[in-house]
Amino acid sequence: MKYATLGTIGALVACSPFGETGRADAGGVVADDAGLPSSVEPIGNGRGAGNTVLGAAPVNTYTAVLGGARTASKVLRVETPSFAAVGTVVVVWQVTTSDVPRQTPFMLDAATGRYDWFRVAAVRDAEIELDRPLTFDVGDEGAQMLSVPEYGDVMVPASVVLAPEAWDGRTGGIVAFLATGTVKIDGTVDATAHGFRGGPADEDATSDGCLDGDGLPSAGYAPKGEGIARVRFARAQAAREDTNGPFAYGNGGGGGACHNGGGAGGGHGGAGGRGGDTFTGSAPGRAADPGARVVYDPRERLALGGGGGSGERNDSPTKEGGGNGGAVVLVRARAIRGAGTIVARGSDGRKNSNDSGTGGGAGGLVVLDATEGLGCFVIDASGGSGGDSDNGGGTGGGGGPGRVALGGTRDVCGIVKAQPGRAGQESGNARGAASGEPADAIVVLAH
Repeated sequence: MKYATLGTIGALVACSPFGETGRADAGGVVADDAGLPSSVEPIGNGRGAGNTVLGAAPVNTYTAVLGGARTASKVLRVETPSFAAVGTVVVVWQVTTSDVPRQTPFMLDAATGRYDWFRVAAVRDAEIELDRPLTFDVGDEGAQMLSVPEYGDVMVPASVVLAPEAWDGRTGGIVAFLATGTVKIDGTVDATAHGFRGGPADEDATSDGCLDGDGLPSAGYAPKGEGIARVRFARAQAAREDTNGPFAYGNGGGGGACHNGGGAGGGHGGAGGRGGDTFTGSAPGRAADPGARVVYDPRERLALGGGGGSGERNDSPTKEGGGNGGAVVLVRARAIRGAGTIVARGSDGRKNSNDSGTGGGAGGLVVLDATEGLGCFVIDASGGSGGDSDNGGGTGGGGGPGRVALGGTRDVCGIVKAQPGRAGQESGNARGAASGEPADAIVVLAH
């Protein structure tokens, strides 16, 4: 019996010998394990042999890749070359691209989302030389390199919450490790809200009837949530049309439009939900578009959950932005067991009192690949709820579900969830906002 494609339903997963093969697109069965190059064994080489007990400190270190490199190159300029020693396993990941068209669902193409495994062959003043050529083009921006520890047996004790560094626009957003023995998770591996960032709090003045897709804050357009399109997000609200307004590009949720329109949910395994309607009694504005469902093969690409869009605010005493998306958990080992929890949820949107709700963040990505089997733990990559509103303001859209990819060869069990976030409410009414899109977000990595 194989892992069922459980979609958005939390369920008890039955045994799985993973014997059959198939092909995956947006979900369902994924077959033919792509494997790792010979320089990096599929579960590492046990350099950290013995029993390693992890604490709360991140296990990975990160550095931004600078200037880009073409396929077949072995040398990358990085911000901090000393972050990894010769022989260290590293992952190179093209996290974002410059811009993308408005498209739902959105299929990752070219190098966007691509990742691969290498060992460090040499460290120079401003460069790292890899042990083999790149398999994809690395862009001038939006790529990072992270070190990946190799363990024997490794434990996350019940009292420990292990989390990655949060994505900051250049690095972070992933916890990854290899183990030649058993990974025992009795505590929590938590990548919740460490992915793409929600739109920052809005600073608009009062306007009505905003009908454009992109616009200036001064004209009544709130910030978009972060997604794979870098130019469509600003850390703080900026006087730029391309980072504000209800249009969504990639998986970041659109921002609310005047007067008090709600922010939309971020997308990932499924689309987010649209933002709520503008203030009761005001001229209607354009509703915020949800972040898109992102289509990709998790053996070749990784993606962060999209950030929720900010709601339009004009006189609220609170200043809240959209929910953050979930990050990535990537573990390959002989066996992965335990009674703990692995979570990569999007965070909830928030309420700006007297104005609008913000969009929820989308769930992240959990990839667990064991050569022998997976144990009975809980996995949750659900989207965050949209923010509520009061006094007639628009509510936030729910975040889309994340994705879960599982591989193993023995009996497995556990609760696996990738649910969409609900729409925000205003006196029991969603006011036009939508919950995230249900999706077949759980896939099988067959060997």
